[in-house]
Amino acid sequence: MHPESLGLSHTTNRSEKMIGHNDAVGVLAMRIQVDELHEGHKHLVHIAHDHCADTFIALGFHGGLRTDRDPLTFEERRAMILETFPASMNIQIELLRDHPFSHERWCNWLDDLVASKYGNRPAVMIGSRDSFLGVYKKFGKHKTLFVEPVSDVSGSARRAAIVHSPAMSARQAIIHNELHRPAIAYSATDIAIVNDVRQEVLGIVKNWFDGLWSLPGGFVDPERDENDESAARRERGEELPMIKTPEAYSQLGPRIRVEDPRYRKSKDKIYSSLFVTRYRGGDLTPGDDAKGARWFGRDELKSMFVPWHQPLLDRIIARWDDQRK
Repeated sequence: MHPESLGLSHTTNRSEKMIGHNDAVGVLAMRIQVDELHEGHKHLVHIAHDHCADTFIALGFHGGLRTDRDPLTFEERRAMILETFPASMNIQIELLRDHPFSHERWCNWLDDLVASKYGNRPAVMIGSRDSFLGVYKKFGKHKTLFVEPVSDVSGSARRAAIVHSPAMSARQAIIHNELHRPAIAYSATDIAIVNDVRQEVLGIVKNWFDGLWSLPGGFVDPERDENDESAARRERGEELPMIKTPEAYSQLGPRIRVEDPRYRKSKDKIYSSLFVTRYRGGDLTPGDDAKGARWFGRDELKSMFVPWHQPLLDRIIARWDDQRK
């Protein structure tokens, strides 16, 4: 993907040979969704350890439950790395969530994570073919080092090659199950709390939305919810506990598939039912995992809300248009 290779002196504006810096942190952004680290993973870690003062691995996380693309948890992958290398290497490992809509903002998140661990120390981002370097060189602030690959085996190919066997490891069993189980259709509800006179809808914000907003809502809980409407009422109560709404909620259109970024690349998908209810007063103080709440007029919905909620917002706008007729 890039012309730079280990041992060459080729230099660009953000990419140059970075060997032997006394205080540099070697940073690897990886997913490692395999049963064992392959030779390419090990080679990159040893490059970072041999040529930098510290080695830091940011493990990618999609934000959801196990999938065919992300079958292993952060804890399982962290344990795999630590059992592969001696403790004397002092490898530091942290979780880095996938950004829901922006490569540039993901690079900012990575830089912020490195700064939170190592302050203003210099860092070199180390990767190989098909790694994060292609994106990072456009938006990141640290120098990069491209390492020629020593293995052509991809993580997806390695996962697919796992064969069921009584002798398979626990990680192999987890990966095999995720690849071969039926796809899951997760049920969710989203709630449009509206002021029809002003044509406004309440939005909430969560940390991982990174500045954009969404409708309140969440997954249907099979242990607590009798149906989609009761799930919508419960979610409203958890995320906006101080406001008042009518007891009855009206479903606005059929259930649809929502392109939630947590499951965008997996066989599993989220299907949401949109419910509408009117605001009857109360304070907008958020609860649960919501970090803020405010009103949005119809002209703000396209620019201020997360992309995967746009089809739901279109229904709300269409409802207001129908009320004018």
